[in-house]
Amino acid sequence: MTLLLASTMLGDLVDAAARVDRSIPAVGASGGISGLMAYYALALPQVKVGIPFVFGGWRSGQVHLVQWRVPVRWMLWFWIGMQLLGALFGSTRMGYAAHLGGALAGIVWWLVERSRAAAAASAAAAPPR
Repeated sequence: MTLLLASTMLGDLVDAAARVDRSIPAVGASGGISGLMAYYALALPQVKVGIPFVFGGWRSGQVHLVQWRVPVRWMLWFWIGMQLLGALFGSTRMGYAAHLGGALAGIVWWLVERSRAAAAASAAAAPPR
């Protein structure tokens, strides 16, 4: 819950800083969802996601659905690239900066949690004095 709140808030702050037209309010929690997604992709690197592809013709009835399974981290970096392109060249109606800010919060959260876990593991492995 805390990660969702932190990601939403950072996403909103980054979006407010990047927004050129301040007369259009930013509403939504997409930055929070982006933070959760980034954290999930980094915390669980063994997970794969399926990308569906449809082959065949609808009229002939010979439709085949194939799933390409890729590591979730690949999808995260692809998605971040798409958000960067959107922020640079896309519509101002989409909160690309909020998505990037939320994802940044998720990445930082994962880095902090990973360093805490490493410190705890090294402390547990250290011989007693």
